[in-house]
Amino acid sequence: MAQTQDQLIPIEDLEQSQRWLQQALDSRGGEISLVNLLTTPIINFAFIWSCFENAASVQFPDEEHDIDVVLKAIDCYCPAEEVVNQVFNVFHNRFISGELANEKFTFLWPEKREKKRRNKVIKILSDNDMSLEKRNYACGLICLRLRNNLFHGVKDIATLDKQKRLLNCAEIYLESMTDTIMANK
Repeated sequence: MAQTQDQLIPIEDLEQSQRWLQQALDSRGGEISLVNLLTTPIINFAFIWSCFENAASVQFPDEEHDIDVVLKAIDCYCPAEEVVNQVFNVFHNRFISGELANEKFTFLWPEKREKKRRNKVIKILSDNDMSLEKRNYACGLICLRLRNNLFHGVKDIATLDKQKRLLNCAEIYLESMTDTIMANK
């Protein structure tokens, strides 16, 4: 149903919200710009995720739930090997071998949530000799967790700012995955 003019949020209210958000960011030390935070990685990721999910749902119309569509797409399609390896290496460095590795998935993927999938992804990330199919699975599930965290998780501006690199890698993966799905219609 199309929105009528009186159902839209007035521009003044949006500007007031933006001022409030920038003040909240400034109160945290002023290190983060609202414009930088909202313009690139978060909006790009949300848009690319939507394109990916739409392409997957066209391929798997019989799946009832969005999560099933996404998991089936990850099982059935794989982007170019160099894309999977590039993204996999970033995720490996962030969650397994990098300076923040001791956190593993503390914020992105709490231990109590989807424990079996979480442990499988940690195992895949820990073993650099895993097959392309398994690397693809790990990358796809991390992208799904990024999406879930972004839309349903705890919102902390500093945490979102730290996720820029992860979101950028997820964009690369999702663009390639979407292209792969679309090429196999």
